[in-house]
Amino acid sequence: MDIKEILKLADALILAKTGKHLDYLQEAILRGTVQGQTYKQIAEETYMSEGHVKDVGSELWKIFSERLGIDITKSNFRAILNSDNIYNIYLPSICRDGITINNINIYPAAPANPPSNTPQETPKQLHLELGDAPEISNFYGRQLELATLQHWITDVCCRLITLLGISGMGKTALAIRLIESIKSPFDYIIYRRLRFSPTLEATLTNLLPIFSDKDPPQSQEAQLSQLLKYLRQYRCLILFDDVQMLFNSQQIAQPYKSGCENYQQFF
Repeated sequence: MDIKEILKLADALILAKTGKHLDYLQEAILRGTVQGQTYKQIAEETYMSEGHVKDVGSELWKIFSERLGIDITKSNFRAILNSDNIYNIYLPSICRDGITINNINIYPAAPANPPSNTPQETPKQLHLELGDAPEISNFYGRQLELATLQHWITDVCCRLITLLGISGMGKTALAIRLIESIKSPFDYIIYRRLRFSPTLEATLTNLLPIFSDKDPPQSQEAQLSQLLKYLRQYRCLILFDDVQMLFNSQQIAQPYKSGCENYQQFF
């Protein structure tokens, strides 16, 4: 089995067990294991702690063992995948929706009831619009913060989250790193900087063409209504950086800068 087939099989197993697809770290552990890497090496490449990588890996092997009915560990994972038994005994019992291994389509037994004629939903495509997002080359720790944010966004479905902290402590790096962990459920992920205090109209005019090639409405009210329509139609994650540039420093009575007051309605 090549790495694409392994990841496809693993994604089917994880999805059947948890209802979620493989995340960034799980995929990295599988790739590293196939390549003979240690947990320490995988941790260094993913900028995670070795202990966290081991914990995630242990959960992976546990799920595989339960779904395939055999004891799977990091040390025997490659040997089991190269065994003929993986095709003849284990795969047919766990493939519910069909899976292709070595160009062979494997499907479960025919269902007792005939399938409906409902058209199959076309797999959605993720639209990444990261604009001028900085490249994050080094990232260490913050596992608790990443886990908390992922839980709030994917499980609790919080609609608005604010990251607060002094300049330079890594808020932007944390947000961008988070994208790799949670991107699979989304249709659109958008990153925009508000460094130069753009008006709300300018921001809306920038966002709307991402969803449609039609000319945006002229009025700000219509633009906002159109954006909300898209946000209800698609699952979107929008990251606004440098939001503090919309505000007057140390002013309570008039917190928003002139021209930025309408952001209050937007948020």
